Amino acid sequence: MKAKSKVILNVKMTVGESHNVAAVLPGTDLKDEYLVFTAHWDHFGIGTPIDGDSIYNGASDNASGVATLMLLAKKYQSLPVRPRRSIVFVAVTSEECGLLGSQYYCEHPLFPLSKTAINLNFDGTAPRELPMMFLSGQRARRIQMLGDRYGSAQGRTVKVITEDPAGGYFRSDHFNFVKKGVPTILVGGGKDYVDKARHEAKPKVYRYHQPNDEYDESWWDFDGAMEDMNLMFSIGLVIANND
Repeated sequence: MKAKSKVILNVKMTVGESHNVAAVLPGTDLKDEYLVFTAHWDHFGIGTPIDGDSIYNGASDNASGVATLMLLAKKYQSLPVRPRRSIVFVAVTSEECGLLGSQYYCEHPLFPLSKTAINLNFDGTAPRELPMMFLSGQRARRIQMLGDRYGSAQGRTVKVITEDPAGGYFRSDHFNFVKKGVPTILVGGGKDYVDKARHEAKPKVYRYHQPNDEYDESWWDFDGAMEDMNLMFSIGLVIANND
């Protein structure tokens, strides 16, 4: 049976200007090769009120990722011996609008993507732990071995996600690096809380992409976030110094 359908879409276009924010820690003998750490700094701002609250804070998604990015930069900078490869830290914009900031970076990279060893992307690190870790690229198996090694040192098992029915793999900034052939790690999206009892006592505190994604000291726990940061620091340091 042949059938026809007609669909009408009303599209509202908004034109604006925003910025990526980047910093680089120069390497030593391999300073012309790079690691790129990313986290998106944008969220939704002021939007449709939910329960009388119209401010979409984005505390977990992704202020926690940006905080992790800044702590990593400080941690690498404080090393007594500078890493061999250069390390680039990029807080990208407009992830929530379609990964536009990371798309712009990958189309106009500060440093050649052909010389970029890996992208390590953070998309929400707290209050969650046990993150999803997506690995892409020809070096994925080597990267997984590093994850296993340093995860075991923390008493953790790093699980590599091979199937993603929710499509999160395609909805975070690492994906633009994937499309350019850069090996990537995505950290974020795990839902096993450090203190489950505290979380379950307030099950409505956090909602993804809603105004009540806001910091609440009564139940937010950063132990898992710190473990994730230290895990990525260790993996990044090996890649920064490896022959």
